[in-house]
Amino acid sequence: MFLWSAIAHFLAVISPGPDTALIIRQVAKGGRSSGYYAALGIGFGVFIHSVLASSGISLLLLSNANLKFIISFMGGLYLIYIGLSSLLPKKINNEELYDYDASSFLKGLLTNLLNIKALIFFVSLFTIITDSLNGIWLFLYPLYFGVMTIAWFSFLSFILTTPKLNSLFIKYDIYFEKISSAFLLFIGLLILFNIFYVN
Repeated sequence: MFLWSAIAHFLAVISPGPDTALIIRQVAKGGRSSGYYAALGIGFGVFIHSVLASSGISLLLLSNANLKFIISFMGGLYLIYIGLSSLLPKKINNEELYDYDASSFLKGLLTNLLNIKALIFFVSLFTIITDSLNGIWLFLYPLYFGVMTIAWFSFLSFILTTPKLNSLFIKYDIYFEKISSAFLLFIGLLILFNIFYVN
């Protein structure tokens, strides 16, 4: 059961989504270190999701329509904010633009925690494996998912900043940042559209 849950988690992590778009944005904006800190934030968010799902708290959140709405709404607004913060014109000064973004960890954490699909995914995952969870496994499973998430997005940050790709990022960093930010904005708008006009 652990093998299948690990595979399901890996496929979910590598699938394009808000977390991947955020990593690309942070790397394009602040380089490898920003990507690493964003990866830590995303991984910590996954750990929290896993703990909440394994304890049954996430299921209680999803069963409450108001709480589910609030999480979705806040998640959508946050993605829109992240997207617009790079897309809207801003004053350019003489400082180096390609610099470490000190808020990378928090951006990664909030992007993951406010992702309602991540909440649903881990509830579904732990519903399947819950019978095999007891004692220390209640901590080891969430820890594994969190560490593997950090490892993947750190690897992605590293790959994107290898010499060949790094020269490409430095040359076109503004375009990578804008495209990934536009993707985050689109996802945020899509979330708001779904909660107001579809549900």
